[in-house]
Amino acid sequence: MAIGVTCLGAIAGCSSSSSGSGGAVPTPSISITDSPTPVSTPTSPIASASTPPAAAPLPAGYVAMTAGHLRIGVPMSWVRVPVGATAADVKRLVKKYPAAASRLTSDQSTTAPGTKMFAVDPKSKTNQVLALIFQTPGVPTDGPGLRSLYKSAIKSSLESNNISVLSTHLTTLGGHDDFQINADYKKKGITVHEVLDIVGGDGEIYDLTFTGDAAARTAIEETLAIT
Repeated sequence: MAIGVTCLGAIAGCSSSSSGSGGAVPTPSISITDSPTPVSTPTSPIASASTPPAAAPLPAGYVAMTAGHLRIGVPMSWVRVPVGATAADVKRLVKKYPAAASRLTSDQSTTAPGTKMFAVDPKSKTNQVLALIFQTPGVPTDGPGLRSLYKSAIKSSLESNNISVLSTHLTTLGGHDDFQINADYKKKGITVHEVLDIVGGDGEIYDLTFTGDAAARTAIEETLAIT
C-alpha cells in the first residue's frame, strides 16, 4: 500500500489515489528490463543555485534507478518496474517471476500520480520499495516543514486508510531531512509493516515506501542520493 499516494497527492496538486484503486496516468508504452541496466525516468529539472553533490558509488551487486534528481540503488536480482508500465509489460514480468505476481498485479500505486520507481524482490514475499516524487512549490521541505506536513495532512490520511502509525521521528537520509514513519496495516488478515521515508530537497518531496525486512530497507536507504 503506497501511503504517500494518498497523503501527498493533494499537497502536490495531484489527484489523490489509494493503493488498489484506479486512477492511472496515461503514459506511452515502454520497455521493462530485469537486467542490470539502470532504469531512468526523466522529469523536469528543478533549478538550483548550488552545484549538486555527486552521488556515491553503489555497492557491488546493486543497480541504480533514477528519476529527476533522485537516485536509489536496488539489488540486481530485484524486478524493477519504472513508471508507465503497461498491462502487457507487467504480464511478461508475472510470467517470468510468478512468485511476485500478487504484488506486481495488485499494487495499482505503480501508476498513481507521482510514482517514479517500483521494485520487488522476487525471492521474498514482502521485500519491495516504491518511490514517488512530488513537486511542492511553497511547501517547506526542511525538517520542521516535513513535520508540519505530517501533522496537517499525512497523519489524517493514514488514519482514514486504517493504517496504524507506530512511531515517527526526524532524521536524515542522503544528507537531507527525512521524516520517517513506521506503520502497520492489515492485508488479507495479515499485519504488514511499512516504513515511509519522507525526504525533502530543492522544492520536491521524495516518498520512499518500504515493505519487508529491515536489512533490505537499510541497504537501499544508504544508496539514496539527491543530486
